[in-house]
Amino acid sequence: MSRLTKIEQKTVINFNSGEEEAVVYTRDRTTIRKLDSLVTEFPDAYRCIKATDIGKWI
Repeated sequence: MSRLTKIEQKTVINFNSGEEEAVVYTRDRTTIRKLDSLVTEFPDAYRCIKATDIGKWI
């Protein structure tokens, strides 16, 4: 993962009442590790949608 400044290490949660699922996009390494743990522990509830060298969508 590329080195990012604190300002660039963002997390965005996208949820609306028209859909049943939320999408989390993050560039924060700590949040990525926590979400990766949830994906591993609860695969029926969490899944990785897309990953790049600087962020993940879960």
